[in-house]
Amino acid sequence: MADQHKKEEILAVLQAEQTATVATHGGGGEIRTRKMHYAVDDDFSVYLSSMKDDPKTVQITYHPTVSLLIYNEGESLNRSNEIEISGKAVKVKDHKERELALSKLKEVSPVAGYLVENDNADILEVIKVIPGTIEYRNFGEITRGVPPTCA
Repeated sequence: MADQHKKEEILAVLQAEQTATVATHGGGGEIRTRKMHYAVDDDFSVYLSSMKDDPKTVQITYHPTVSLLIYNEGESLNRSNEIEISGKAVKVKDHKERELALSKLKEVSPVAGYLVENDNADILEVIKVIPGTIEYRNFGEITRGVPPTCA
């Protein structure tokens, strides 16, 4: 029987971390990965920011499927966990949503923080990852053969 984790527990882990490994389709069959700062809302939507002409921003325009991996070290190896989010990336066009996302991103991302504080955030693209699947894995559960919790 799988150990099931509640939405609040998974959100708490997401909110405790600041960076995710983000994988995008680079074109020509390539997968590109990089570490990025992120913010998350209560519906598991993840917000990222990058320069408007950055390759990853261009990549999601043509191949919006992305995958994020967030690792939380925990108090010990057996209490460490990871969250994998696969979903669709879209550029945030709504002004109010963009401002809210930037207010969260500036708290975790030095680049976004600097640009927002210096009134230069217009050079940033705000990207929203709308989750399709969310899998939460705890190391102790993995070693017992327990499948991930899907949120």
